[in-house]
Amino acid sequence: MKVLEILRSQLDGPLADMACAAVSFAFQGLLRKSEYSATPNKPFNPEKSLTMGDMRFVPSLENPRYVSVILKNTKTDAFLLENPELFLPMDAEAPLNACAQLQRYFQSSQVDPSKWGETPLFCIPHSEQPLQGASIHSLVQQSMGLIGENPAEFGSHSLRSGGTTALADAGCPEVVLKTLGRWSSECYRIYARAAFSSVLEWGKRMASAGATVRSFSLHIPRSSS
Repeated sequence: MKVLEILRSQLDGPLADMACAAVSFAFQGLLRKSEYSATPNKPFNPEKSLTMGDMRFVPSLENPRYVSVILKNTKTDAFLLENPELFLPMDAEAPLNACAQLQRYFQSSQVDPSKWGETPLFCIPHSEQPLQGASIHSLVQQSMGLIGENPAEFGSHSLRSGGTTALADAGCPEVVLKTLGRWSSECYRIYARAAFSSVLEWGKRMASAGATVRSFSLHIPRSSS
């Protein structure tokens, strides 16, 4: 993923580890920025915000098969009996893998494990101050600008919508996509924008000789004779 390459080239080691872990976590977990960073409407509170202590690497941080975390105080709480739990599998060879990025971030962190339960999940190195939603928004915009895209078209929301689009493009069933994104309504369709490659592929299928003949044959009026 080019954004991660940009972040690692522009930021120093510990800060890059934190930023890459946050971006990967938000993308693969289909997260709203208030679920993993501090915002004006939701400042850090260890009772309601994710902390480093909320992450569970299974079976261990050194050799995880996956990482799990129970989200706190999400927008869909009113529709669920309990807060949802995310499971992010380890795939060290994948271009983007939240579990691998989180592992690297935790292993490079200088925060004493005894303080993980009171430390923001993503905190600025050497300060233990929470990552701000505005900061992740700016990092995404700056990274996309360096890639050659229009920064104004991107932001922290792009991670949730981008992850949703990637799932839809991979053929993820709608019911699974809704579950992963924790949507109680059909609004997830807004996020699942068709990827350009899929648009081209389905356009080719639509215009194929077989499809064209079949569709035309259904609408050609039959002779009354």
